[in-house]
Amino acid sequence: MRDITLSELERLQPVISEADDALQMDQDSFRSLYERTARPLWVYLCRKTGRTELADELLQETYYRFLRARMVFENDGHRKNYLFRIATNLANDSFRRGRDEQLPENYDAGAAAPDPHQPTDVSRALARLKPRERDALWLAYAEGRHDEAVRSLRTIADKEEGEAEASQGIPAHEMLGDMLQHKRVGEVQLTLIDSGADVLLKGIHARRLDEIERLTSFAMKHDLARLSIDRGLGPETLLEPQPATVTLSGVPVAFPPGAFLQATEDGEEVLVRAVQEAVAGCMRISDLFAGLGTFTLATRATYAAEASRDVAAALKRAAPGTTVEHRDLYRRPLDPGELKRFDGVVLDPPRAGAAEQVSQLARSAVRRIAYVSCNPATFANDAKALIDGGYKLEWVEPVGQFRWSTHVELASCFTRGE
Repeated sequence: MRDITLSELERLQPVISEADDALQMDQDSFRSLYERTARPLWVYLCRKTGRTELADELLQETYYRFLRARMVFENDGHRKNYLFRIATNLANDSFRRGRDEQLPENYDAGAAAPDPHQPTDVSRALARLKPRERDALWLAYAEGRHDEAVRSLRTIADKEEGEAEASQGIPAHEMLGDMLQHKRVGEVQLTLIDSGADVLLKGIHARRLDEIERLTSFAMKHDLARLSIDRGLGPETLLEPQPATVTLSGVPVAFPPGAFLQATEDGEEVLVRAVQEAVAGCMRISDLFAGLGTFTLATRATYAAEASRDVAAALKRAAPGTTVEHRDLYRRPLDPGELKRFDGVVLDPPRAGAAEQVSQLARSAVRRIAYVSCNPATFANDAKALIDGGYKLEWVEPVGQFRWSTHVELASCFTRGE
């Protein structure tokens, strides 16, 4: 690990001055914090990324982000926990942005900094751990909690070979019980993504260090793909062992916390086939209200518009051949002049429908429209506007994704001049 340089300290100095009120931290306090935490933090980043030079870079960025956060901390332990959380998110982001080289398939994070004097039984114990558990164990060792690390290894080493690993986690409702605010509704949003269950908590009061540790321990014990919490200012990731993705039409797409997916894989397949049929023969397709690209990728659309900035950014990274625009189609729908570039349009709006965009489509020369709707009532209004504008409704296909429910989705095809 290299020490912080004078130029890097000068870069941080204005931020230290700005943050004095929030952190009660002057230059001497920052140096003290840096000296206490830099080494274990660097070791953790080195283990997580597998590259010492990247760990150096992320270490300095971690302290920069830490000072810019202007957080108020209850104690030094809370401050240290927040510092490691920033480092974890930065390491994950480095993989998403492609800053890090692709690791070989047989790469073992647990062996990134091996100890040549390590006993054989300890090696076997480490081999039985999952990568995220090895990371946590190494972090305990790097932070000086040697007894905790040794006890954990001995427990694992004493297990009989082939013994099933029983979960030691507590049920979610028991874990969250005392974090629920009085007379407030707590929400647990669960999404199945490529690496497992993605959990987003809302309305959960978890600000103390011990509460955050309980949540992250629960996530690790139950092998969650990611655990995030929304305290009213947007989702904040607490634990994400590897980048969260969802595969659409064979393409892995980064999955922002709380993003929208179709309810079932079977229902998604039916809708994708229907959309492909509706715009068959079109060479220049626009996907409006594109989301993460369920239909963009399936139809190889040349243009996609999405109102969520994070979702649009994820789609842009996954579909470099598509022009992806962060755009609110309710406030700024594509007008006929912009629509003349396309001969096919896919619409998949929220339950409110797409009245503003449909009014522009009704005046356009687009040849075929695939309209997917989760609300037959708003679809009926939009369909009437398109028909009044000269389009013909070729077919409608209802799709039931929710058993024991009256809720129904549908896919439809509109044509002009055929």
